[in-house]
Amino acid sequence: MVEPEIVFGAAALIVMLIATVKFKTVRIVIAGALCVAALLSLHGALAEPVIEGNIDLDSRIVVVNGDNFSTEISFSVEIDGIEVLLPLIIDGEIVSEEKAIEHFLTTGEHLGMFSCIEEANAYAEALHLRQEIFYGAAE
Repeated sequence: MVEPEIVFGAAALIVMLIATVKFKTVRIVIAGALCVAALLSLHGALAEPVIEGNIDLDSRIVVVNGDNFSTEISFSVEIDGIEVLLPLIIDGEIVSEEKAIEHFLTTGEHLGMFSCIEEANAYAEALHLRQEIFYGAAE
């Protein structure tokens, strides 16, 4: 098993490489190839959710967030003995943690369920990187 720190270090390098490429077409090709490689590495390095998330990450509404954009902001909360990763962007709007929990209890939508907070946090970091590469490459 690859250590998560190695994977995150490689992922950070990937993001830096993408950011330094000046030609859009080249950047998209590099982003696509490196994204696949990074995701394959992350798949083996991080714990899998106990229950997979049920939100389509490839069709998230993009929210303007200051000078940047966001498709996924998340936090985890322990509910009934399991760590649940919840989105803070719901229907294209950034909401409070309380509203996100209420939304989960009403709809059951989540990004994944985990046996501990460390696994939820590691998955959230990998998910953030995935979204950054996926949506950043599509600019």
